[in-house]
Amino acid sequence: MKILITGTSGFIGSHVLEHAIIQNDNHQIISTSRNMGGLIDTKNNYLHIPFTISDETLDQNLFKLFGEPDLMIHLAWEGLPDYMGKVHTERNLPLQFSFIRNLVSNGLKKVAVTGTCFEYGLQSGKLNEELNPQPVTEYGKAKNLLRIKLQDLTKEMKFDFVWLRLFYMYGEGQNKNSLFPMLDRKIAEGAKEIDLSGGEQLRDYLRVEKMAELIYKISVHPLSAGIYNCCSGNPVRLRSMIEEYVSSRQNQEIKLNIGRYPYNDYEPLEFWGDNSKAENLMRK
Repeated sequence: MKILITGTSGFIGSHVLEHAIIQNDNHQIISTSRNMGGLIDTKNNYLHIPFTISDETLDQNLFKLFGEPDLMIHLAWEGLPDYMGKVHTERNLPLQFSFIRNLVSNGLKKVAVTGTCFEYGLQSGKLNEELNPQPVTEYGKAKNLLRIKLQDLTKEMKFDFVWLRLFYMYGEGQNKNSLFPMLDRKIAEGAKEIDLSGGEQLRDYLRVEKMAELIYKISVHPLSAGIYNCCSGNPVRLRSMIEEYVSSRQNQEIKLNIGRYPYNDYEPLEFWGDNSKAENLMRK
């Protein structure tokens, strides 16, 4: 099978590409991203095609440009980690839909696209794929609308559609302003204390390597279809996770100033994913 992976210079995409390469499962891998930065060294075991999604680049047969792939794992997305930016709904949404529609209309038969747990909005507790999305962030709204438009497109054009609803992750290559890279930076600087929120949030985290593996396995599975929560299914108290993380990475004492920052108003205090649908697929 010929697999196109987009966004491969990004945090998640670089790990999905690496996982795909090391599988050695006879699939031909094609990667694409805006630039080569962050791409892994795999001794040319994959074909990389630089590409920027824009109005100017969509006026061509993208299915042919990317070598007529059988499956696209679509990870490309701009504007993060600004979850409230209008770029998501005003620019990303129409461009992303046009990009995918171009490929499908020219012959692509299966599309796996990453969504976000922010589609669930402020709903609390254990969240499953049957819940009605209620996004409050521009990012969540854009992803949810893209999912709806692509589901409608399946009625017009014949292709298999998979929606990968990602929960939280951490690991190498993450944006420097995210929580765990910030902790690493403070530790490296020899900080004596770190200001944090209340830390009582219940969250669902996976290491990015595990998330990449899950994304790949669901995408290539011959029976995958519809929405899948990509998560651990296990809620963890953020304060406990931070304490354990800091303790494992430094020798000196660092004071955690809990409660210095308010909680984000676009996230519920406690929510995590139900991963039973993905787990059931993996058993088939």
